[in-house]
Amino acid sequence: SKPLDIEKEKRTIFIGNLPLNTKEKTLKKLFAEYGTIEAIRFRSAARPDLKTSKKAAVIKQQFHEERKNINAYIRFASIESAKNSCAMNNSEIEGNNMRVDLALNSHKHDQNKAIFLGNLDFKTHEDDVRQAFQNCGTIESVRLVRDADTGIGKGFGYVNFASKDSVETALTLEGSIE
Repeated sequence: SKPLDIEKEKRTIFIGNLPLNTKEKTLKKLFAEYGTIEAIRFRSAARPDLKTSKKAAVIKQQFHEERKNINAYIRFASIESAKNSCAMNNSEIEGNNMRVDLALNSHKHDQNKAIFLGNLDFKTHEDDVRQAFQNCGTIESVRLVRDADTGIGKGFGYVNFASKDSVETALTLEGSIE
C-alpha cells in the first residue's frame, strides 16, 4: 500500500456506522457547511460473497445480508474544516448514530473512558450496542471490530464514553445485547 500522506490525512475525517444506502451526494450535503470537500470514499463494505470485490459491492450496492452499515472518509480542503466537522459525531442519519472523528485519531481513545465488549454475536450492530448502554451516560463512540476481508464482526468491540463515571455504571450491567 501507498505511504500515508500525513498532510492529506490531517484534512480527512472518518465516518462510521453509515446506513448501507448512503450516497456520496448525501455526505456532501451533510458536511458541505464545514468547508470544501475534495474527496469521499466508502470503506469497510461487507461483500455479499467472497467472489465479489469490496469495490464492486459498493458500486452495485450489494452487501452481506447480516451487515447494515458502512464507513466512509471525507477529505476536506483544510484542516480546520475537518476538525470542525467532528461536531457531527453522534448525529443521526436514517436511524444510525454516526461516529465522526479525524482520520488520524480514529484509533486513539482514552482507555479510562472505554469498556471492552467480548463474546458478541457476529451479527451485532453498533446501534444495538449503543442502545444497550445508552442509560450509562454520554457515549462518544461505539466500535465493533470486523474482519478486514469479509466485513463481518469478530465478536468484540468497545464503547467509548464521555466520562469515567459512565464506565463504572456500564460495568454493573449484566446480560446480553440483542
